[in-house]
Amino acid sequence: MTPRVRQRIPVLAVAALVVAAACATDPTADPPPAGTGTTAAATAPPGTAGDTASPGSAAAPRGEGALDDGAAGQARPAPLVTVVPGSGEITAAAGSPAGPTTTASPAGQPPAQEAEHSGTDAPAPTGAVPASTAVPPTAASDTTATSTVAPPGGATTDHARAEDAARPPAEVPSGEAGQPPSSAAPAPAPGEPPAPVEPAPPRRVLVISDSSGAGMRWAIDARPALAGAEFTLDLESCRRLITRSCNGREGYVPGNALRALTNKGEGHDTLVVLTGYNDSDREFETAFEYIYQTAVDLGIGTVIWATYREDVGYSVPDGARASYAAMNEVLWAKAAGGAHPALHVLDWWGYTFEAPEWFARDGVHYRAAGALGMADLISRTLAHLDGRPCPAPWAPGEAVDDPCPLPYPLPQERGGVPPVLELYG
Repeated sequence: MTPRVRQRIPVLAVAALVVAAACATDPTADPPPAGTGTTAAATAPPGTAGDTASPGSAAAPRGEGALDDGAAGQARPAPLVTVVPGSGEITAAAGSPAGPTTTASPAGQPPAQEAEHSGTDAPAPTGAVPASTAVPPTAASDTTATSTVAPPGGATTDHARAEDAARPPAEVPSGEAGQPPSSAAPAPAPGEPPAPVEPAPPRRVLVISDSSGAGMRWAIDARPALAGAEFTLDLESCRRLITRSCNGREGYVPGNALRALTNKGEGHDTLVVLTGYNDSDREFETAFEYIYQTAVDLGIGTVIWATYREDVGYSVPDGARASYAAMNEVLWAKAAGGAHPALHVLDWWGYTFEAPEWFARDGVHYRAAGALGMADLISRTLAHLDGRPCPAPWAPGEAVDDPCPLPYPLPQERGGVPPVLELYG
């Protein structure tokens, strides 16, 4: 053996020892190619540029719901965070199947607010449905679809948020599950008197009428039958709805109903309209809209409009003609249409159909009983709307209805109108 060969033997031995040490450190590393006499290159740490997953890696492939958490090739399942409408609960399931899920809000409730997440929304992987896509509600449903949001990866706080959300919700202190605690006052301790309940403030009611309703100040003072509210009475002869009024029996031309409402409506929450006998049915719908919208604009929440007595002999001043039946049809249509939620139709015609003795010969103007009857009906209507007891019994000696029922069908059910002259006269 020559000296040159003997010098190479130690070098080859050292190289073999280095290779053996490398294989012992990483048992999965491939041995160096035969005959090279050099060691394998060191593997780059995860998360650095150029790192790729091996063919046998368990990482989820792109496009199937996996999101990058900062380490290329090391994908994590996207946590699905769902906001449950009306409950305030957040549930999360890490590793749930990819793709959007939706939660329908109950009918009549606004859609639930999407769960917040840190960072900005990452673009959807190729071939996957965007996580923010919501499934629209069906035509047969009134519910609003709310999309589930998959937060983007990258921060460890996302994992913490998903784990926190996956925990069972805290016990609800009161009420049904998912509902906020009751704000009602606690029940008094045994032996203690209940806390007093403050009554709601009374309504402030503006009554605008032509000469028919003016009988409440002409035929008799009907104010004793006006109960349960604060009333402002503007009752004028020959008044019209929105056009110029005619010359009244008291020697002047009163302002029309629209002007009276504009001047006096502010500060009232309820309007009662007893005007229209001096108007044409051809202009009635337009007049109705003006009056109604003005009342709403003034903050009036309830517009009570009385129907007109139809089979009457009243002659409209200035030779005008009116079909009160057609005007009543407009009122009922407006009430049923849904576009006038503040409207309540007071069925004066149906209520007094069997009470001709309440009226003068023209069938429109009140006698004393008619004046008290209208005031009593207004009070009963307000009590019914508020859920209060009636202002008086239906007849002397009877119990007061509590709560007050809808009064209009009662004359047919109880054999006639209430004897108001006995109740208030």
